[in-house]
Amino acid sequence: TICPPGYPAQAEEMVERLAAIQAITEENGGVFLYVGVPTQRTVFRDRYPEYLNSDGPRTEAQNAAFTQALDQAGVSYLFLNEVYKQSTEPLTALYSPVDHHYTLKGAALGLEAVYEALERRGIGLSLPELTFTSLDRTFLGTYNRRLYDLSPVQGTLWLYEAEALPSLTRLDDGKEVSPNVFSIPETSPVTYSAYMGGDVGETILQTNRPALPKLLIVGDSFTNAIETMAWLSFDEMRSLDYRYYTGMDLSDYIRDYQPDVVLILRDESVYLNLTGNGDLK
Repeated sequence: TICPPGYPAQAEEMVERLAAIQAITEENGGVFLYVGVPTQRTVFRDRYPEYLNSDGPRTEAQNAAFTQALDQAGVSYLFLNEVYKQSTEPLTALYSPVDHHYTLKGAALGLEAVYEALERRGIGLSLPELTFTSLDRTFLGTYNRRLYDLSPVQGTLWLYEAEALPSLTRLDDGKEVSPNVFSIPETSPVTYSAYMGGDVGETILQTNRPALPKLLIVGDSFTNAIETMAWLSFDEMRSLDYRYYTGMDLSDYIRDYQPDVVLILRDESVYLNLTGNGDLK
């Protein structure tokens, strides 16, 4: 694959920022991991004719430049592409046919892979037994929203149930809100924003279990489904979305909060985007 001009330089600039955040995390006693997530069009790429996936070569070139820069800088990362390729679950259970995000099942598989990577770094985590249930409502994903819900293709919004969930308090942008991780409207349809109520600048979930570690997760909307489950394994989970959060720079936030784990989770469409959650200082 021919790498378009600019990708190596953009990748180096992005990775320079990530390396600085990794160093600050480690200086403050934490473990850093960058998590890369494929989008729906990548995991289903072989099911489309080439003329419907003209963006494929660009994505490959971008990912190659980014991976090389991460390796050269020694930044810890995990790309979930192979995790989904090797899964025995059908892709239609892991990624929605009507939305560019993964399903809740796909997010859970990704989270398990993250925990395995963290365990190799000395952080032992596990998810409780979760029972996934489908919501019997129309799921209006990003793709069928663009088609004004006229497509015959339908998708499913997944939720989970678990026994003996820990107690929870929640702050959104400094204000106490209902301690829920699913936000289901009373009437149809539902959207991906059912997870964590959509994108929020800063969310703090506390479970009052001080023996467990603290998590800081930074990223765009792909973090939302992950967040609905990750909090179960931590004393406290904080999430930041720098498209909306206007408080401290990330480096200062880490120094002040001193999390045990810092995850930056981004989907491949924004790997080299230096704005929003790529504008790390």
